[in-house]
Amino acid sequence: MWDIFSFSFWADFWQTHGLWLMFFSAFLSATILPGNSEIVFVSLAAPKVLVGSLLSADIFWLVFLATAGNTLGSLTTYWICLLYTSPSPRDCS
Repeated sequence: MWDIFSFSFWADFWQTHGLWLMFFSAFLSATILPGNSEIVFVSLAAPKVLVGSLLSADIFWLVFLATAGNTLGSLTTYWICLLYTSPSPRDCS
């Protein structure tokens, strides 16, 4: 049975699923929902940078997934805007 109220459960969970957390945080931060993906990025990158691996594969994947999530989030916002706005008569002339 999982002890979801223990610190070790959540530490292991976010260690295992940190890249997904980075992607969804960047995605939601780029949409109309408020969020701070920078905090998630720094908290996931700091242990790896402090060890001395500034140009490692882990940092590359963090940056890649943050960029992909941010791009897809902004495209989603753009698509929602196109979907729910109607052209005004001024735009047609």
